[in-house]
Formats: sequence, structure tokens, C-alpha cells
Amino acid sequence: MRGYPLCALLCAALAAAPPAGAANWRNVVSRAHVSDVLVDGDVIWLSYLGGGVARYAPRTGRAAYITAAEALIHNYVTAIGADIDNFYFASRNGLATLPRAGGASQKTVRMWGFARNDCTDIAVDAEYVYVATLEGARRYDKRTTVNVFEAIPAEMGPPARLSPQVEDGWKVFVTPDGVVLDDLYSITLAEGSIYWGGRGRLFASARGAEGWREVPVELPAAGAVRRVLSRPGKLTIATDEGTFEYEGEETTRAPGPLGRADTRDVLAFAGLEFYATAEGLFVRCADDRPFKFAAGTGAAWRKLKDAAKKKSAIWRVGVADGLPSSRCTALASWGEAVVVGTENGACTLEPTTGEIRPLPVAKGLPPGGVYAVSYGEGKIWAATPNGLAAIDEGDLAVEKFNLPGGWNDVRGLYFYDGGLIVTTRAGLASLPEGEGERKVFDLRVRPGLREGTCAAKIKDRYFLGTTASFLTIYKMVLVERSYDEGEDFLPYPVRALLPWRGGLVVATLGGGLAYVDPPDRVIRALSAGEGISSDILYSLAADEGHVYVGTFDKGVDVLDADLNFERNISWGDGLSHTDIWAAAAAPPWLWLSIRGVGVNVLNLETGDVRRYYARYGLGDEYCRSLVLLRTGGPTARVAFGTASGVAVLEYDGEPPDYTEDDYDRDYR
Repeated sequence: MRGYPLCALLCAALAAAPPAGAANWRNVVSRAHVSDVLVDGDVIWLSYLGGGVARYAPRTGRAAYITAAEALIHNYVTAIGADIDNFYFASRNGLATLPRAGGASQKTVRMWGFARNDCTDIAVDAEYVYVATLEGARRYDKRTTVNVFEAIPAEMGPPARLSPQVEDGWKVFVTPDGVVLDDLYSITLAEGSIYWGGRGRLFASARGAEGWREVPVELPAAGAVRRVLSRPGKLTIATDEGTFEYEGEETTRAPGPLGRADTRDVLAFAGLEFYATAEGLFVRCADDRPFKFAAGTGAAWRKLKDAAKKKSAIWRVGVADGLPSSRCTALASWGEAVVVGTENGACTLEPTTGEIRPLPVAKGLPPGGVYAVSYGEGKIWAATPNGLAAIDEGDLAVEKFNLPGGWNDVRGLYFYDGGLIVTTRAGLASLPEGEGERKVFDLRVRPGLREGTCAAKIKDRYFLGTTASFLTIYKMVLVERSYDEGEDFLPYPVRALLPWRGGLVVATLGGGLAYVDPPDRVIRALSAGEGISSDILYSLAADEGHVYVGTFDKGVDVLDADLNFERNISWGDGLSHTDIWAAAAAPPWLWLSIRGVGVNVLNLETGDVRRYYARYGLGDEYCRSLVLLRTGGPTARVAFGTASGVAVLEYDGEPPDYTEDDYDRDYR
């Protein structure tokens, strides 16, 4: 959202210290995709999709960071707001508040009858906090001092009817209030009005009023309204299907390239209009007024000066002109400059000189989330779709690596005999310790095998899982066998490989489980109802005497050393969900990352289940991978690869227990 007038500086303590003896969470994230910019006095705040929040002071050059390990409910932050008392961070898991006076507090904002809590935008004025979500609009009255939860009778609730709710001072607006139920994407505070952007629709209401009206603007049905620029008698509406102007009850497309651009934000500043689009930053003179350029303006910026003599002239600024990325996402004014957020960081742009200066905020991990984590050489290794990263176990400093041949879409990481094996879509790479020779197996020369998914190694043989089956590679040179060619192994995508008792356990998506004695024979095959609970398998883990099979929708199967079925762990055992993306065993505890709902850790002896979500420090509920860093001694450490980065949990004794946390209330 827009900047807030100068007020008291944020206390140096960004978050309250955790209680004595509590588990310690730390997050390593990617600060690439800027979702919003807030200017607060001399300070610039940036929010990121997956990277939490950064606070940058241009005068001193200092930057500070807030993630789910400190004061956020989620690292996927969509918008920022502020008033004289608090900062507000909207995320896809609710709203977090940070008092200016120091310390940290969290408040989840819920809609009765729904499980989702996706907040897309936030706006703040003197009396209210407004939140747009994918399931309606919400408004918080700051004057309330009483926490109220008004229970709604069952006959008034879903699915027959939706009703407004007041909870802790929040009013929820849904269909009976005249608001589109879902797909609200933006809020714009204007003089006397507030505009709510939906998908193909625009709503308006007075501040604090109960009544709503739909603005009769004609927009593409699929176009999400991302921002509104309001001027007397005229609206400029930015959508991801183009920019539109509404005046005199008529809707027209903006001139030139703006008419079709995916526009995310718009700002009127210094006699110019700035449009953040997926094709670059577009600039035009506001209302055809002249604009004065300083002496010495660069050649590229002078093009705008010349073009401004023409009506509705538009100029484009892109990565070639100094932007971090041509895909621009957010705008705000800071002093005499404009802050431009992009999908690869942020910068300031001075309109009179055209000078562009990047904001030196550490980006951390490559963007795109983490698909897998591994541990070796004193580092946590993270696989991302944009490269490989090594995170120092001590200070969590990030070192990035480009793989041979530009194979940077990394899907799996494995340490064997002191070396790292990396699986990418394009094949397999072996990265030994020290000065050893790096070897690459190019899967693209065998198009029938499609893409790489996972890998394993037994002595001199490498095993590469693919989206068609898997194959055995001798010394990274010779393909001994492609198992999709044999009649004894069904050609299903391979999701996980586990060396076990001299052979290899193979988990597939649809073909069940197999035990292979490389390189020749499939010794045993297990399928749904004949040894395992499902044919769709996600993960494998093992301890000294058991193999744990993570399934789709059936929980975890526990097999003995001979791969005989012992029991299944599912809903009735307390799991949050039954899609098991990854597992790791450290008896008596079994760690499970569960699709879309965070992490569970199960005590195999007592049946105790403990749950970890983004708001506890995990960062993101989409946890794809986990690895045990250290489990011996009094202190244990676990690393989790999530859609927002890597979360590291360190604890003494048993894994932490948050079951008494107030956020576990279920209002559905």
C-alpha cells in the first residue's frame, strides 16, 4: 500500500524474545518477488511472496528482516499497511501485526465457515483496517476493546446461507452484504471512498459504511483488478488483462501498450503517472501537463521528454535501463523518488534525472521455493527451480551455485560417500568433494525418459528416477538398464528411491512399490491391498528396522525389514492430513511433511502427534522436504524445505509442543 506520514520509528526490537527454553526457529528465504512497498518516513518496507518482510533505511544503508521465525504468520506476504500504532502484514495465512512500541503480536483474521484465509491486500485509515481476501472483505474497527465471537446458528451458515460475523472487532462482509464472495484482489483508499477490486468487477463503499455498490465499469471477466487511481470524475483501473479508464460512465482501454499490459500497480507522482506492469515500468505525463526535466538527464530518459510533447505519450523503462527486472509489481513514492518493486528486488527512480538505484537488500535463496534439502559438509543444501544453494549451518549464510550446462532446475539432493548427487529436470550431476571431477548424465538424449525426478547410489551404480520410470547408470557413463523397457516393472513416474539391504526400494506415482536387486531383477512388487495402502506414493524413509512409505491420501505405511506390512498411520492417529510429501525417522520420532498443511512429528511409541505450521516459524505450509541435521545429544536440529525457503528448528529434549497455542481454535 501507499506510504504513511512520518511517525515514530520502529523500536529496534523487531520481535519479542521467545520464552526461556522454547524451541528456536530460523528462516532462510528468497527476497526476490516484491509484492508491496510501504514508505514510512525515511524507511522503506518491502514485502515478498515467500520472503517475509524487509525494512530498509536508505540514509544509513541498514536493512532488517522479519520472517515467520519472528513476527509473521506466513512468509508469503501480499501487502503492508501502517498507522500510528502498528504495522500490518497481510499474507495467504491471515494478518500479522507488529506494534511500533516493540515486541510482536499476531492476529489471525478468519471468515466463519471457511478454512482458507488468503489475504490479498490491506488498507488502513484512522478508524479501520480493511482487508481484501479471496473469500470476501473484512474490516477491523480499532475502537473496539472487547473480543467478541458471535456464534452463528447452523441454519444460517454454509452451505445454505452466509452471514456476517464479528470476531475480535472484525466485521466480515460476504454475499448478503452485497460483496462478491470470492476473488477480491485489491483495496484503494480514495477521497471519501474505498474501492475493492474483484475479478472483472469493481466495488465501492464509504469508509466504515455497511453499504456497497458495484461500479458499472466494463472489464474483462477474467481480469483481476490490482489497483485503482482515482481522480475527480475519472478512474484508471489496473488489471492483469490491461489498463482501463472509466469516465462519464464509459469504459475505454488505456492508450498504447498499457491497454493490454498485465498491470499490477499505478502511482501518480511529480506530474507523471507510473504503471508497474509485467512488460516494464510505463511512464506518461498526467493529464497532458508538461514535465520539467533536470539538466544532464540521460539519453534514454530524454526520450520521455521528447515524447511528452505528444498527447498520451508513454515511455517504457525496463531491465536494460537499470531496473532489477522488467516484471514490475509495486510502486510507492519516497521523497523525490519512486520506489519500484519487481520480481527480482527493488530500486528507486528519480523522475527528474532518470537515475535508478537498486535497494541493497540481501536476496538470500534463489527464487521459486525449495524442492529438496540435504545435509553434508557442514552445510544445508537447498534445491530450487533457479539453482542450487548451500546454507552455512552456523550463521545461515547463503552460497549459490550454477550447475554444469545451466541445469538449474534442481529437484533432488543426496549425499553419498562424501559427494553430492543432484537431480535436475535435464538429468543427473555428480559433485564430489574437493577437486574431484564433476560428472553429468544428460537425460535429454533419451527423450522417452522425459524428466529427472530423484536419484540414489549404491557403490558404483547410480539410479535416476524419471517421469516415465527409472534407469541404472554405471559410473555415470554407461546405461545398464532402463526399467521402463522391462515387463517386470510398470512404466510409472518414480517419486522416491531408497537404498535398503543391498538393494533399492522404488516408490512410484501409480505403480505401487518395488524392491530391485540391481542391475537385473525386480525381486518384489507391492501394490494397493497387496502389501501397501496405496499405489500412489510420495516418499520413503527408514530407520534400522523399518521402511516408512508416504502415500497419497492414505498416510504412512510402516513396513518391517523384509518389507512386510505392519501398520498404517492415518487420520485416526492424529495426522493433520494424509498426503505425505517427505519423511525422516529418528526413533522414537517420525517426521512427516504433509502436503499443504505443514509438518507433523509422531512418537511411534506413544502415538503423540505434534504439528508445526507457518505461524510457529515453519514459514510456509507447503513443506516439500525435510532433513535431520543433528539428533544426538541434548540439542536436535531439523531443516525443512518449503515453498518460501528453508526453515531450521533447533530444540532441546523432545520436539516442541504447540497444542495449547490459541491459534489452534477451529472456527469452521
